[in-house]
Amino acid sequence: MSYGISSINSSGFTQIDGTYDNLSVFASGTATAGTTNTYYPVAFPANTPSSYVIFAKPSTESGDHLVWFSEFTNVTTYASFVFGLDYGATSNISVDWVLAIKSSDMPANNSGDYGLEVNKTNGDQAFSSNNGNFRCQQVAFDNFTSVGATGTIFSLTSMAGVYSIMSGKSFVGRQTVGSQPQTSAVWALHSRWDYTNRTIRAQNAVIAIVGSYGVTYGGGFRTNLIGTFT
Repeated sequence: MSYGISSINSSGFTQIDGTYDNLSVFASGTATAGTTNTYYPVAFPANTPSSYVIFAKPSTESGDHLVWFSEFTNVTTYASFVFGLDYGATSNISVDWVLAIKSSDMPANNSGDYGLEVNKTNGDQAFSSNNGNFRCQQVAFDNFTSVGATGTIFSLTSMAGVYSIMSGKSFVGRQTVGSQPQTSAVWALHSRWDYTNRTIRAQNAVIAIVGSYGVTYGGGFRTNLIGTFT
């Protein structure tokens, strides 16, 4: 930017820039990520903008977990979303989620009488310290061209409170199961938190085995974005 305010962290990521919107917390909560074919829908908060993004992390920060996200169409009375686990998971886990939107789409926050507010040249809000705001730690753009494609691995000194983006590309297709030629494995992109090795990555994994067959793997790009919220 040629004028205004810019704040960059020690990793070189821009945290505040008067030219662009920041990601602010619109809503947050805790949900259950279920095992195969077990769903626990969460209602979208009222007035959620269509440009939302969802971040999540396991509530208990230990172990090794693969979690996927999707909007849920099985509930017809209200808009909802779900979290799920990979096909090999044997028990549900709790996940903390944050629904973030552009700062300019945030409802007016008049609860604070002090702080820092940054507006863009058109008057839209770019940042407000009265909102919860996202702090980027690492980002990568991964292309899952096959079921065996791997995502960028983020190594961290501390994984406390670190969220991964969940929205975006999820289901990528199905592929015939070799030992069961009349069935197919359904593949989806997951976020994987490995707390033992202090890594986070996007990973392709099976979520279900279905009674149809054939290969319709489409693959896709996934933005792998991690960070914390103030």
